[in-house]
Amino acid sequence: KREIEVLKRVAGHPYIIELHDVFESTTFIFLVLELCRHGELFDYLTSVVALSEKKTKSIMKQLFEAVEFIHSKGIVHRDLKPENILLDDELNVKVTDFGFATQLAEGETLSELCGTPGYLAPELLKASMYECSEGYDKQVDIWACGVIMYTLLVGFPPFWHRKQMVMLRNIMEGKYEFCSPEWDDITEAPKDLISKLLVVEPRQRLDASQALDHSFFKAVVSC
Repeated sequence: KREIEVLKRVAGHPYIIELHDVFESTTFIFLVLELCRHGELFDYLTSVVALSEKKTKSIMKQLFEAVEFIHSKGIVHRDLKPENILLDDELNVKVTDFGFATQLAEGETLSELCGTPGYLAPELLKASMYECSEGYDKQVDIWACGVIMYTLLVGFPPFWHRKQMVMLRNIMEGKYEFCSPEWDDITEAPKDLISKLLVVEPRQRLDASQALDHSFFKAVVSC
């Protein structure tokens, strides 16, 4: 039911899934959502392996606009990943799956562990591990956007490791690289934006509005 309330609060945005109707039985609640014929961004990425800078720019711009709107409503999504981004007939982004989303008061922080391992922000991991942690806020969504953007450009995520504990340690240390040869032909602007999203200290991380002002979205990319 929390997901339904969140979907109602973010209704009407072009890059967020539209809730059309709700049906309730004695056992289940059924949500009737907007049809997105092209399915998950994850499946689209799997079929093409990696996206051009031009296509990545289009998808990330729409994603940041959706995130900016979600955050303006005082909501944090907490599970942004390519599987939770759908594509409509025109390949426009539709952010979906608000099952972990929650309302956040000004200055409030959270400590609950939720989301998907490879996309978890360092402060979210710390909040679940240490009682003295400051907790986390909407900036965890920005970190996830950085992971998504990296993955779109080269076809694999920045922190992945077959040993999950190593991956989680890499996340907490912000340890990743623009490795060769995959990044050799990618320009500096997207690398610079990613490096300002995947910042361990959340207060030094860009917010959605600042990300949209980055030069990556201003420059003309031909390929």
